Amino acid sequence: MRIIKYLREFGWDVDVVTARVAGRNAADLPFRCIETGYVDIKAAIKHLAGRHTGTTPATIPSGGLRSRAASGWALRATRLAADFVTYPDEYAGWLPFALRKVRQLLSSRQYDALLTTSPPVSINIIGALAHGNIPWVADMRDLWAEDDSTERTLLQRSFDDKLERLTLSHAAVLTASSSRSAKRFARRFPGIECVPISTGFDADEWSDVTFDAQGPCTLLYAGNLYNGKRDPTVLFSALRGLFRENLVQRSDLRVDFYTAESAWLLKMIHEYDLDGIVRLRGVVDRRNILTAERRADRLIVLCWDGPTAEGIVPGKLFEYLGARRPILAIGGTETSNVRDILDETGAGVRCLTCEDVRREILRAVREHREAPRIISQAAVRAYAGEHCGSDFAMVLDSVVEKRIALRRQAAGA
Repeated sequence: MRIIKYLREFGWDVDVVTARVAGRNAADLPFRCIETGYVDIKAAIKHLAGRHTGTTPATIPSGGLRSRAASGWALRATRLAADFVTYPDEYAGWLPFALRKVRQLLSSRQYDALLTTSPPVSINIIGALAHGNIPWVADMRDLWAEDDSTERTLLQRSFDDKLERLTLSHAAVLTASSSRSAKRFARRFPGIECVPISTGFDADEWSDVTFDAQGPCTLLYAGNLYNGKRDPTVLFSALRGLFRENLVQRSDLRVDFYTAESAWLLKMIHEYDLDGIVRLRGVVDRRNILTAERRADRLIVLCWDGPTAEGIVPGKLFEYLGARRPILAIGGTETSNVRDILDETGAGVRCLTCEDVRREILRAVREHREAPRIISQAAVRAYAGEHCGSDFAMVLDSVVEKRIALRRQAAGA
Protein backbone atom coordinates (compact mmCIF):
# COMPACT_ATOMS: atom_id res chain seq x y z
CA MET A 1 0.00 0.00 0.00
CA ARG A 2 2.90 2.35 0.74
CA ILE A 3 4.29 2.04 -2.78
CA ILE A 4 0.86 2.74 -4.25
CA LYS A 5 0.34 5.81 -2.09
CA TYR A 6 3.55 7.46 -3.25
CA LEU A 7 3.39 6.33 -6.87
CA ARG A 8 0.22 8.38 -7.14
CA GLU A 9 2.09 11.40 -5.80
CA PHE A 10 4.67 10.99 -8.58
CA GLY A 11 2.11 10.95 -11.37
CA TRP A 12 1.21 7.27 -11.67
CA ASP A 13 -2.43 6.17 -11.68
CA VAL A 14 -2.54 2.70 -10.15
CA ASP A 15 -5.04 -0.17 -10.28
CA VAL A 16 -4.36 -2.89 -7.71
CA VAL A 17 -5.33 -6.53 -8.20
CA THR A 18 -5.45 -8.54 -4.99
CA ALA A 19 -7.21 -11.51 -3.44
CA ARG A 20 -10.50 -10.95 -1.66
CA VAL A 21 -9.91 -10.88 2.11
CA ALA A 22 -12.64 -11.41 4.69
CA GLY A 23 -13.39 -8.25 6.65
CA ARG A 24 -11.79 -5.88 4.14
CA ASN A 25 -13.92 -3.52 2.10
CA ALA A 26 -12.15 -2.54 -1.10
CA ALA A 27 -14.29 0.59 -1.31
CA ASP A 28 -12.64 1.91 1.87
CA LEU A 29 -9.12 1.75 0.45
CA PRO A 30 -7.48 4.97 -0.81
CA PHE A 31 -6.86 3.50 -4.29
CA ARG A 32 -8.67 1.42 -6.91
CA CYS A 33 -8.61 -2.16 -5.71
CA ILE A 34 -9.87 -5.01 -7.90
CA GLU A 35 -10.46 -8.10 -5.78
CA THR A 36 -10.52 -11.65 -7.09
CA GLY A 37 -11.38 -15.07 -5.75
CA TYR A 38 -8.84 -17.24 -3.98
CA VAL A 39 -8.65 -20.93 -3.10
CA ASP A 40 -6.63 -21.87 -0.02
CA ILE A 41 -5.36 -25.22 -1.28
CA LYS A 42 -3.38 -26.00 1.85
CA ALA A 43 -6.43 -25.40 4.01
CA ALA A 44 -8.39 -27.87 1.87
CA ILE A 45 -5.66 -30.50 2.24
CA LYS A 46 -5.54 -29.85 5.96
CA HIS A 47 -9.29 -30.35 6.20
CA LEU A 48 -9.14 -33.61 4.25
CA ALA A 49 -6.32 -34.81 6.48
CA GLY A 50 -8.35 -34.05 9.60
CA ARG A 51 -5.97 -31.38 10.91
CA HIS A 52 -7.27 -28.77 13.35
CA THR A 53 -8.79 -25.56 12.08
CA GLY A 54 -6.99 -22.27 11.77
CA THR A 55 -5.01 -20.40 9.18
CA THR A 56 -2.93 -22.47 6.83
CA PRO A 57 0.49 -21.03 7.74
CA ALA A 58 -0.17 -21.70 11.43
CA THR A 59 -1.27 -25.31 11.02
CA ILE A 60 0.91 -26.62 8.20
CA PRO A 61 4.42 -25.27 8.77
CA SER A 62 6.53 -24.73 5.71
CA GLY A 63 9.96 -23.44 4.80
CA GLY A 64 11.95 -22.30 7.82
CA LEU A 65 9.27 -23.47 10.22
CA ARG A 66 10.24 -27.07 9.60
CA SER A 67 13.31 -26.92 11.80
CA ARG A 68 11.28 -27.09 15.02
CA ALA A 69 7.85 -28.10 13.72
CA ALA A 70 5.96 -30.95 15.28
CA SER A 71 6.80 -34.31 13.76
CA GLY A 72 4.63 -37.33 13.01
CA TRP A 73 3.84 -39.22 9.86
CA ALA A 74 0.39 -37.63 9.42
CA LEU A 75 1.75 -34.10 9.59
CA ARG A 76 4.70 -34.94 7.35
CA ALA A 77 2.42 -36.53 4.77
CA THR A 78 0.05 -33.55 4.92
CA ARG A 79 2.91 -31.11 4.49
CA LEU A 80 4.39 -33.06 1.58
CA ALA A 81 1.05 -33.13 -0.22
CA ALA A 82 0.50 -29.44 0.45
CA ASP A 83 3.97 -28.48 -0.82
CA PHE A 84 3.48 -30.53 -3.98
CA VAL A 85 0.12 -29.10 -5.04
CA THR A 86 0.89 -25.52 -4.02
CA TYR A 87 4.23 -25.18 -5.77
CA PRO A 88 5.85 -22.63 -5.96
CA ASP A 89 4.21 -21.34 -2.77
CA GLU A 90 1.06 -21.56 -0.69
CA TYR A 91 -0.62 -18.77 -2.66
CA ALA A 92 -0.72 -20.82 -5.84
CA GLY A 93 -4.50 -21.05 -5.39
CA TRP A 94 -4.73 -17.37 -6.34
CA LEU A 95 -2.91 -17.79 -9.67
CA PRO A 96 -5.82 -18.65 -12.01
CA PHE A 97 -8.04 -15.90 -10.56
CA ALA A 98 -5.35 -13.22 -10.68
CA LEU A 99 -4.08 -14.19 -14.12
CA ARG A 100 -7.58 -14.03 -15.60
CA LYS A 101 -8.31 -10.64 -14.01
CA VAL A 102 -4.99 -9.04 -15.01
CA ARG A 103 -5.44 -10.18 -18.61
CA GLN A 104 -8.98 -8.80 -18.64
CA LEU A 105 -7.79 -5.43 -17.36
CA LEU A 106 -4.91 -5.22 -19.84
CA SER A 107 -7.27 -5.93 -22.73
CA SER A 108 -9.93 -3.48 -21.54
CA ARG A 109 -7.89 -0.27 -21.15
CA GLN A 110 -4.50 1.21 -21.92
CA TYR A 111 -1.84 0.59 -19.29
CA ASP A 112 1.76 1.75 -19.50
CA ALA A 113 3.38 -0.86 -17.25
CA LEU A 114 2.77 -3.84 -14.99
CA LEU A 115 4.37 -3.90 -11.53
CA THR A 116 4.41 -7.01 -9.34
CA THR A 117 6.00 -7.30 -5.92
CA SER A 118 7.22 -10.54 -4.40
CA PRO A 119 6.88 -12.47 -2.09
CA PRO A 120 4.85 -14.51 -2.75
CA VAL A 121 6.99 -15.71 -5.64
CA SER A 122 3.92 -17.01 -7.49
CA ILE A 123 3.06 -13.40 -8.32
CA ASN A 124 5.98 -13.44 -10.76
CA ILE A 125 4.29 -16.12 -12.84
CA ILE A 126 1.32 -13.79 -13.28
CA GLY A 127 3.64 -11.02 -14.44
CA ALA A 128 5.44 -13.26 -16.93
CA LEU A 129 2.24 -14.70 -18.43
CA ALA A 130 0.03 -11.60 -18.39
CA HIS A 131 2.16 -8.55 -19.26
CA GLY A 132 1.74 -8.92 -23.02
CA ASN A 133 3.28 -5.99 -24.87
CA ILE A 134 3.69 -3.65 -21.93
CA PRO A 135 6.86 -3.58 -19.81
CA TRP A 136 6.81 -5.68 -16.65
CA VAL A 137 8.75 -4.52 -13.57
CA ALA A 138 9.33 -7.45 -11.19
CA ASP A 139 10.00 -6.25 -7.66
CA MET A 140 11.81 -8.85 -5.54
CA ARG A 141 11.67 -7.92 -1.86
CA ASP A 142 13.23 -11.33 -1.09
CA LEU A 143 15.45 -13.72 -2.99
CA TRP A 144 13.81 -16.63 -4.79
CA ALA A 145 15.94 -19.50 -6.11
CA GLU A 146 18.99 -18.36 -4.12
CA ASP A 147 17.05 -17.99 -0.89
CA ASP A 148 18.64 -20.44 1.54
CA SER A 149 16.74 -19.30 4.62
CA THR A 150 14.15 -22.05 4.04
CA GLU A 151 14.62 -25.80 4.04
CA ARG A 152 14.15 -27.23 0.55
CA THR A 153 15.11 -30.50 -1.04
CA LEU A 154 17.62 -30.60 -3.89
CA LEU A 155 14.71 -31.28 -6.23
CA GLN A 156 12.82 -28.22 -4.99
CA ARG A 157 15.93 -26.07 -5.38
CA SER A 158 16.39 -27.34 -8.94
CA PHE A 159 12.76 -26.54 -9.79
CA ASP A 160 13.07 -23.08 -8.22
CA ASP A 161 16.23 -22.35 -10.18
CA LYS A 162 14.63 -23.28 -13.49
CA LEU A 163 11.33 -21.54 -12.75
CA GLU A 164 13.02 -18.33 -11.63
CA ARG A 165 15.18 -18.18 -14.76
CA LEU A 166 12.21 -18.95 -17.03
CA THR A 167 9.92 -16.45 -15.30
CA LEU A 168 12.07 -13.42 -14.54
CA SER A 169 13.72 -13.49 -17.97
CA HIS A 170 10.49 -11.87 -19.24
CA ALA A 171 10.87 -8.81 -16.99
CA ALA A 172 11.88 -5.43 -18.41
CA VAL A 173 13.51 -4.46 -15.11
CA LEU A 174 14.15 -6.23 -11.81
CA THR A 175 14.14 -4.34 -8.53
CA ALA A 176 15.52 -5.70 -5.26
CA SER A 177 15.31 -4.56 -1.64
CA SER A 178 19.06 -4.12 -1.13
CA SER A 179 22.22 -3.47 -3.11
CA ARG A 180 23.67 -6.92 -2.37
CA SER A 181 20.48 -8.72 -3.39
CA ALA A 182 20.33 -6.61 -6.55
CA LYS A 183 23.86 -7.77 -7.43
CA ARG A 184 22.78 -11.40 -7.00
CA PHE A 185 19.89 -10.95 -9.41
CA ALA A 186 22.13 -9.05 -11.84
CA ARG A 187 24.55 -11.99 -11.95
CA ARG A 188 21.70 -14.40 -12.72
CA PHE A 189 20.08 -12.11 -15.30
CA PRO A 190 22.94 -10.18 -16.96
CA GLY A 191 20.74 -8.91 -19.78
CA ILE A 192 18.18 -7.28 -17.49
CA GLU A 193 18.66 -4.08 -15.53
CA CYS A 194 18.41 -4.70 -11.78
CA VAL A 195 17.84 -1.71 -9.52
CA PRO A 196 18.11 -1.67 -5.71
CA ILE A 197 15.14 0.09 -4.10
CA SER A 198 15.04 0.13 -0.34
CA THR A 199 11.82 -0.51 1.51
CA GLY A 200 10.55 2.61 3.27
CA PHE A 201 8.46 3.58 6.28
CA ASP A 202 5.32 5.70 6.17
CA ALA A 203 5.99 8.87 8.14
CA ASP A 204 2.24 9.61 8.29
CA GLU A 205 1.76 6.51 10.47
CA TRP A 206 3.88 8.08 13.17
CA SER A 207 2.48 11.61 13.11
CA ASP A 208 0.41 11.22 16.30
CA VAL A 209 2.38 8.48 18.08
CA THR A 210 4.16 10.01 21.05
CA PHE A 211 7.51 9.12 22.62
CA ASP A 212 7.37 7.78 26.16
CA ALA A 213 9.73 5.90 28.47
CA GLN A 214 7.89 5.08 31.68
CA GLY A 215 8.71 2.04 33.81
CA PRO A 216 11.87 -0.07 33.46
CA CYS A 217 14.24 -0.01 30.50
CA THR A 218 12.52 -1.96 27.71
CA LEU A 219 13.89 -3.91 24.79
CA LEU A 220 11.33 -4.81 22.14
CA TYR A 221 11.21 -7.39 19.38
CA ALA A 222 8.29 -7.36 16.93
CA GLY A 223 7.65 -9.87 14.17
CA ASN A 224 7.88 -13.52 13.27
CA LEU A 225 10.73 -15.62 14.66
CA TYR A 226 10.30 -18.20 11.89
CA ASN A 227 10.47 -20.91 14.49
CA GLY A 228 14.05 -20.13 15.44
CA LYS A 229 15.49 -19.01 12.11
CA ARG A 230 15.62 -15.63 13.83
CA ASP A 231 17.41 -16.89 16.89
CA PRO A 232 17.31 -15.07 20.27
CA THR A 233 20.06 -17.25 21.81
CA VAL A 234 22.75 -14.54 21.88
CA LEU A 235 20.30 -12.02 23.34
CA PHE A 236 19.11 -14.43 26.04
CA SER A 237 22.66 -15.44 26.90
CA ALA A 238 23.68 -11.79 27.29
CA LEU A 239 20.70 -11.09 29.55
CA ARG A 240 21.38 -14.10 31.76
CA GLY A 241 25.01 -13.08 32.19
CA LEU A 242 24.12 -9.50 33.14
CA PHE A 243 21.69 -10.68 35.83
CA ARG A 244 23.99 -13.36 37.22
CA GLU A 245 26.85 -10.88 37.56
CA ASN A 246 24.53 -8.27 39.13
CA LEU A 247 25.42 -5.76 36.43
CA VAL A 248 21.70 -5.16 35.89
CA GLN A 249 18.93 -5.65 38.43
CA ARG A 250 15.99 -7.73 37.25
CA SER A 251 13.62 -4.93 38.23
CA ASP A 252 15.40 -2.52 35.86
CA LEU A 253 14.87 -4.35 32.58
CA ARG A 254 12.07 -5.88 30.50
CA VAL A 255 12.19 -7.56 27.10
CA ASP A 256 8.90 -7.62 25.20
CA PHE A 257 8.40 -10.03 22.31
CA TYR A 258 5.45 -9.12 20.09
CA THR A 259 5.20 -12.47 18.37
CA ALA A 260 3.05 -15.58 18.46
CA GLU A 261 3.55 -17.79 21.51
CA SER A 262 5.34 -21.06 20.85
CA ALA A 263 6.46 -23.96 23.02
CA TRP A 264 10.12 -23.77 22.00
CA LEU A 265 10.31 -20.07 22.88
CA LEU A 266 8.65 -20.56 26.26
CA LYS A 267 11.09 -23.37 27.01
CA MET A 268 14.04 -21.24 25.99
CA ILE A 269 12.93 -18.36 28.21
CA HIS A 270 12.72 -20.73 31.18
CA GLU A 271 16.09 -22.38 30.44
CA TYR A 272 17.82 -18.99 30.45
CA ASP A 273 16.09 -18.01 33.73
CA LEU A 274 14.30 -15.12 32.06
CA ASP A 275 10.76 -15.77 33.30
CA GLY A 276 9.19 -12.42 34.13
CA ILE A 277 11.90 -10.59 32.18
CA VAL A 278 11.07 -11.75 28.65
CA ARG A 279 7.36 -11.20 28.16
CA LEU A 280 5.44 -12.66 25.23
CA ARG A 281 2.92 -10.04 24.13
CA GLY A 282 1.46 -12.00 21.22
CA VAL A 283 0.33 -10.41 17.96
CA VAL A 284 -1.33 -7.04 18.49
CA ASP A 285 -2.95 -4.49 16.20
CA ARG A 286 -0.93 -1.97 14.25
CA ARG A 287 -1.62 1.02 16.46
CA ASN A 288 -0.54 -0.78 19.62
CA ILE A 289 2.73 -2.00 18.16
CA LEU A 290 3.66 1.47 16.93
CA THR A 291 2.95 2.89 20.37
CA ALA A 292 5.05 0.18 22.02
CA GLU A 293 7.96 0.79 19.64
CA ARG A 294 8.09 4.47 20.48
CA ARG A 295 8.16 3.62 24.19
CA ALA A 296 11.01 1.12 23.91
CA ASP A 297 14.65 1.91 24.70
CA ARG A 298 15.97 -0.53 22.09
CA LEU A 299 14.30 -2.16 19.10
CA ILE A 300 15.63 -5.65 18.40
CA VAL A 301 16.44 -7.07 14.98
CA LEU A 302 17.50 -10.73 14.91
CA CYS A 303 19.55 -11.29 11.77
CA TRP A 304 19.99 -14.57 9.98
CA ASP A 305 23.58 -15.59 9.15
CA GLY A 306 23.21 -17.89 6.14
CA PRO A 307 25.23 -17.60 2.91
CA THR A 308 22.83 -15.11 1.29
CA ALA A 309 22.02 -13.19 4.47
CA GLU A 310 24.24 -10.21 3.70
CA GLY A 311 21.60 -8.76 1.38
CA ILE A 312 18.56 -9.59 3.51
CA VAL A 313 17.04 -6.58 5.26
CA PRO A 314 14.00 -7.43 7.42
CA GLY A 315 11.07 -5.19 6.62
CA LYS A 316 10.67 -4.53 10.33
CA LEU A 317 13.96 -2.60 10.30
CA PHE A 318 12.32 0.18 8.29
CA GLU A 319 9.37 0.36 10.65
CA TYR A 320 11.92 0.73 13.45
CA LEU A 321 13.54 3.61 11.57
CA GLY A 322 10.14 5.29 11.58
CA ALA A 323 9.88 4.71 15.34
CA ARG A 324 13.17 6.61 15.75
CA ARG A 325 14.28 4.62 18.76
CA PRO A 326 17.80 3.06 18.78
CA ILE A 327 18.02 -0.28 16.99
CA LEU A 328 19.97 -3.27 18.27
CA ALA A 329 20.62 -5.72 15.43
CA ILE A 330 22.00 -9.06 16.61
CA GLY A 331 23.82 -11.61 14.48
CA GLY A 332 24.16 -11.85 10.75
CA THR A 333 27.18 -11.80 8.46
CA GLU A 334 30.26 -9.63 8.94
CA THR A 335 29.20 -7.34 6.09
CA SER A 336 25.53 -6.77 5.38
CA ASN A 337 23.01 -4.22 4.18
CA VAL A 338 21.56 -4.12 7.71
CA ARG A 339 24.90 -2.93 9.03
CA ASP A 340 25.23 -0.45 6.14
CA ILE A 341 21.86 1.13 6.94
CA LEU A 342 22.59 1.41 10.66
CA ASP A 343 26.02 2.92 9.99
CA GLU A 344 24.58 5.36 7.45
CA THR A 345 21.75 6.59 9.64
CA GLY A 346 23.36 6.27 13.08
CA ALA A 347 20.05 4.73 14.12
CA GLY A 348 21.60 1.76 15.92
CA VAL A 349 24.33 -0.83 16.11
CA ARG A 350 24.86 -4.36 14.88
CA CYS A 351 26.30 -6.79 17.44
CA LEU A 352 27.84 -10.14 16.52
CA THR A 353 28.94 -11.41 19.93
CA CYS A 354 27.36 -11.88 23.32
CA GLU A 355 29.80 -9.36 24.80
CA ASP A 356 28.76 -6.75 22.23
CA VAL A 357 25.10 -7.28 23.14
CA ARG A 358 25.85 -7.04 26.88
CA ARG A 359 27.61 -3.73 26.32
CA GLU A 360 24.68 -2.31 24.33
CA ILE A 361 22.11 -3.42 26.92
CA LEU A 362 24.12 -1.73 29.68
CA ARG A 363 24.21 1.41 27.57
CA ALA A 364 20.43 1.26 27.13
CA VAL A 365 19.89 0.92 30.89
CA ARG A 366 22.12 3.94 31.58
CA GLU A 367 20.38 6.04 28.93
CA HIS A 368 16.97 5.08 30.32
CA ARG A 369 17.92 6.50 33.72
CA GLU A 370 19.23 9.72 32.22
CA ALA A 371 17.43 10.49 28.95
CA PRO A 372 16.17 7.79 26.55
CA ARG A 373 17.57 8.43 23.10
CA ILE A 374 15.47 9.57 20.14
CA ILE A 375 16.90 9.30 16.63
CA SER A 376 16.64 12.52 14.64
CA GLN A 377 14.16 12.78 11.81
CA ALA A 378 16.90 13.96 9.46
CA ALA A 379 18.95 10.81 10.08
CA VAL A 380 16.26 8.47 8.75
CA ARG A 381 14.68 10.73 6.13
CA ALA A 382 16.29 8.83 3.22
CA TYR A 383 14.21 5.76 4.16
CA ALA A 384 10.85 7.49 4.28
CA GLY A 385 8.20 6.10 1.95
CA GLU A 386 8.27 8.99 -0.49
CA HIS A 387 11.85 8.13 -1.45
CA CYS A 388 10.86 4.51 -2.07
CA GLY A 389 7.90 5.69 -4.17
CA SER A 390 10.10 8.12 -6.08
CA ASP A 391 12.56 5.34 -6.95
CA PHE A 392 9.78 3.09 -8.24
CA ALA A 393 8.30 5.97 -10.23
CA MET A 394 11.68 6.62 -11.88
CA VAL A 395 12.01 2.94 -12.85
CA LEU A 396 8.50 2.94 -14.32
CA ASP A 397 9.14 6.22 -16.14
CA SER A 398 12.33 4.75 -17.57
CA VAL A 399 10.74 1.56 -18.95
CA VAL A 400 7.94 3.56 -20.55
CA GLU A 401 10.40 5.98 -22.15
CA LYS A 402 12.43 3.07 -23.54
CA ARG A 403 9.30 1.52 -24.97
CA ILE A 404 8.33 4.78 -26.68
CA ALA A 405 11.86 5.17 -28.06
CA LEU A 406 11.81 1.63 -29.49
CA ARG A 407 8.44 2.30 -31.14
CA ARG A 408 9.77 5.47 -32.75
CA GLN A 409 12.87 3.66 -33.89
CA ALA A 410 10.77 0.89 -35.42
CA ALA A 411 8.47 3.41 -37.12
CA GLY A 412 11.42 5.23 -38.67
CA ALA A 413 13.14 2.06 -39.89
